[in-house]
Amino acid sequence: MKNKVRYYRQELRITQQQLAEALGITRQTVGALEHGKFDLPISMAYKLSLILKQPLDELFDFSEVEIEIDYN
Repeated sequence: MKNKVRYYRQELRITQQQLAEALGITRQTVGALEHGKFDLPISMAYKLSLILKQPLDELFDFSEVEIEIDYN
């Protein structure tokens, strides 16, 4: 999923390693997240939004999320 994690992390002058430690994941996972190759569980995404001081819809591009529900 496209995101602005790297932008806001750098704005706050937080390293990938610092963010990884705060989230309990590896630095490599933070790198994968920033490149849109890893999606966080919702609880971790919420924690990320608190750390980066941004709402989830500012950090992540949800426009590509498709929902198909059959209400019948």
